[in-house]
Amino acid sequence: MARPLDQEDRDFLQRNFARYGEGWRPGFDMLEASFAVEARRRWRTYELKLTTRDVFGLRFTLTVGRKLGWMRSSLPALPEGPELSPEERARVDGILAEVAELWLLEPLNNVCQRVDLGSGLEGLRGGRALSTRRVGGRALLFLAERELGGDLLCASVDLEGRAIEALRWWSLPPPRQGTWLGPAEVEFIDRHLRANGDFGVYGSVTMGLRALAESFELKIRDRGDRYSFSVVPHDGHGHFLHFEMDRATGAIGAAAAGHLEPRPCPEE
Repeated sequence: MARPLDQEDRDFLQRNFARYGEGWRPGFDMLEASFAVEARRRWRTYELKLTTRDVFGLRFTLTVGRKLGWMRSSLPALPEGPELSPEERARVDGILAEVAELWLLEPLNNVCQRVDLGSGLEGLRGGRALSTRRVGGRALLFLAERELGGDLLCASVDLEGRAIEALRWWSLPPPRQGTWLGPAEVEFIDRHLRANGDFGVYGSVTMGLRALAESFELKIRDRGDRYSFSVVPHDGHGHFLHFEMDRATGAIGAAAAGHLEPRPCPEE
C-alpha cells in the first residue's frame, strides 16, 4: 500500500539525490520549484509523480529504490488534449511564417542559434520528431531529438494573438534554463552592436547580430541587468571577443580579446 512520505523518507531521498551529481543535488527544492510533486512510499520503492509548473504540463514519473537508492525516470508524458488538426497545423504554419525567425539560447552553454521560420513548422522542427496538443487557445509543440536522452524543446503558440508566447527545454533533472530572444530584444541587440561594437584594434561586431551569428559561434547569456557575449571562430582558430551590453542603455563594456591557436596534431 502506498502512503505519503514522512520526514525520514524525505531525508533519505535528499541524501540520495546528492549522490547523482550536480543536476540532482538541490533535491526537493529543485523539484518543488519546477514541478507539482506527488510523492508516495511503496513496499520497495518511492514513486514521485512530477508535473511541470508551466503551460506545457509535462508529466514525469521518478522511481527510487528504498534500499539501494537506484533511480529510474520515465520519458515525459504530454498533457491531455487533442493533436492539432490539419487546419490548425496550417494556422500554426502561417503564424510561424509571420514571426519569421526564432533566436534560441541553448540551455547547455547558451549558444545562440537563429532558426528560420519561413517554412513554418518544418523550419522549427529542424529534423526533430514533432508532437502537438491543442489546449484552450494554445497550440503546444513538443520537439524531441531522434536519439533518446536529449532535452525536449517545447513551444506554445497563441492562436488568437498569433505569436510564440512561451518556449523552454525540459528533461529530468531540469536542464539549466535555456531561453530565447523576442523580436524587441533582437532589434535592441542588433542596433547597439552596430552603434557601439567597434573595439578598435581588438576587433568589431558592428556587422550586427545576424551576420555575427552566421560567421562565428556566438554565445549570449542573460545576466539580468546585462547581456554577456562570447564570439569565437567556428573552427576554434583565430580572434575571439568577450564583452557585455547594458540591457537598459545598450552600452558595451567589459571587453576582452585574444587569439585562439589550433590544437596541435597528435604525434604519430
